[in-house]
Amino acid sequence: MAGCLCLLMLLLVTLPGCSGCRNEQQAEKESEEDKEKPKPDFEIERLYVQPSDSVISRNAVKPGHYVATTQQMKANNFDFRAVLETASVNSRGEPLAVDDTPFTMAMSRTAILPKGQIKTFESVYFIPRRTGGDQQAVWLESRLSRGGREFSSSMQPTTRMPEFQYYFLALASDPDSYGYLQNLDTVEVPKIDFLDEEKIQYYRVVLPRLGNDPPIPSNALAWTTIACVLWDEVDPVLLDREQQRALVDWLHWGGQLVISGPDSLDLLRGSFLDPYLPAVSEGAAELRQDDFAELNAYWSLDVPAAGRRLTLD
Repeated sequence: MAGCLCLLMLLLVTLPGCSGCRNEQQAEKESEEDKEKPKPDFEIERLYVQPSDSVISRNAVKPGHYVATTQQMKANNFDFRAVLETASVNSRGEPLAVDDTPFTMAMSRTAILPKGQIKTFESVYFIPRRTGGDQQAVWLESRLSRGGREFSSSMQPTTRMPEFQYYFLALASDPDSYGYLQNLDTVEVPKIDFLDEEKIQYYRVVLPRLGNDPPIPSNALAWTTIACVLWDEVDPVLLDREQQRALVDWLHWGGQLVISGPDSLDLLRGSFLDPYLPAVSEGAAELRQDDFAELNAYWSLDVPAAGRRLTLD
């Protein structure tokens, strides 16, 4: 009898309790509720000014220039065809007039949203120089509408770039290796301790991670804020045809392209940039200190405090 009681107690200890059953039932119930829970008709993400990277998030724009933005959208419950309307506005949503005219500028494009698919739309805005007596910020407005009915509307603030400031865009297979660009004196003027002056930044360095959809404009009008592009071992086929054409137009307008990396020239042979390559690669070579002598003789001062000579250190 005692043995039976011990066996019964052992079975009771090893069997799961009712709380375990209830937890499983609750989890199944919540899962079913989530499936039945209706999704919103649209999911609209914030828009980003191009070029962009994971660090720059303030949507810097340059007055008097066009700017390109990208915005992701998704229709959850049905296929949807609409119009995406964009305009530069003030904080109250009022359109801003084009400089020295009584007119405002708005643009529109077709937006096709297949059910359940994320779509990325590029839009172009013009940023007026004058935004009011108080130099109020420019906001970028986007509205999704059809047949006069508005389905979604959003506004994003921007940061005003000084007239002397431009983008420095580094297209690199390893963008982290170019983080030092942001600390160069040619990019940001060294601050003098005894002078109470604001930081002067000539360039906004952009280091995007390149995937299937590089975050750079495909409209040539939006490239006028970019002063220099550094290209380091990036496969040119990553850029679509519109982006390639915009970059070439930018080169003809005076844009500066810097080719870096031992294999970049060979990688660009036969590409859309082939006619504009500055040299032919003869392979990598090991540099010695004597190889910098000619550069140091012409470009550096023979003064210890202002030396900054090129060395292998």
